[in-house]
Amino acid sequence: MKKYILPLILILLTFALIGYCITYTSQYPPVQSDDYVKATTKYSTIYWQYYATDPAKSLTGAQTTNSWRAAASNTTNQRFHIDLGSAKVIRRIYYENYHHYGSILDAGVQNFTFWGSNTEADFLELTYAEDGTWVDLTLLLSQTAFDEHVGLDQADPKYIVVTNTTAYRYYAFKFADNHGYFECMGVRRIELQTEDAVPDIDIGSAAIDRPNNLGTGNTWIDKTNPANATGKITSIEIWAYEDMSNVEVATFYVVSGDNFSTRGTQFIGNVTAGAKRTFEVDFDVREGDYIGIYWTVGKLAFTPTGGAGTSYGAGDNIPCTDTTFTPYSPYMLSVYGTGEIVVVGWPHKWNTITIGKWNTKEIMKWNGLE
Repeated sequence: MKKYILPLILILLTFALIGYCITYTSQYPPVQSDDYVKATTKYSTIYWQYYATDPAKSLTGAQTTNSWRAAASNTTNQRFHIDLGSAKVIRRIYYENYHHYGSILDAGVQNFTFWGSNTEADFLELTYAEDGTWVDLTLLLSQTAFDEHVGLDQADPKYIVVTNTTAYRYYAFKFADNHGYFECMGVRRIELQTEDAVPDIDIGSAAIDRPNNLGTGNTWIDKTNPANATGKITSIEIWAYEDMSNVEVATFYVVSGDNFSTRGTQFIGNVTAGAKRTFEVDFDVREGDYIGIYWTVGKLAFTPTGGAGTSYGAGDNIPCTDTTFTPYSPYMLSVYGTGEIVVVGWPHKWNTITIGKWNTKEIMKWNGLE
């Protein structure tokens, strides 16, 4: 048993590390205007607060029309409010602090508190001491001060993690002070970010609106983005160019050469055109498998280039065993699957992953744990 402990530990560490590979997406106000971004004061109309939330603005060069700057002599106690248009769970703050061609760095905002609300009246009230029904999120921050911008005329991205789990439409910064500048305070960029959900397993090309369409008659295998792990496919996304009927999907693996067999299959049924449609499923997948699809009515959206190749077989080949397919063009089909890693045998988990076997040996006990 001891000879399996080190490899098992390595696997567990790998899973743990993967769990911390988090990605984020910036969420912006529906319109970059003072209807959706508000501040207690501004220096002038060349320093609107929404310049700091606009990703189209430059992060380098002149401060004017690229930053928010409070009114003259306002170096403390400034509110900065953002309306995201709908409630979102913000998990990280991305910022670039104030600078002008890499100078006037001490005008950048410094100490702050962070708040969330779903009440419009809170968003509209800009009196610094008036907290209304705002919920204080400051204790959820990884730090409570914006660092000063680097002394160069370049981008200087900084991030603050927020362990928030509640969706708010409105978010507020209460900036208490700056880094010492005597005249004003400001910031170059603020973006609120949500945490991306990353599935254990994914397979196939994104189910998006694509310019071309495939008709009926063949079973298609998309070799772009083979499965990255072994487990179960639990969700299938499809974008139909025209309404599709009798849709079946499957995972395929290479037997030899151009011969494929299905590993897991699922009948989907009807897929309505015009948007991404998502279906709950439950079928097997192994690392390296490809996604495949067959249907009898309608058309599937696809892109004719950019993929890793496709193969097709005449008629319905779901399921199939050691069946010859014809290699074809590098299409990208709008069929995408996600799922979870499932290992049976040991009813315990590490980092949400159930560990059952290593090197075909069933694990009955590990470090005293049955």
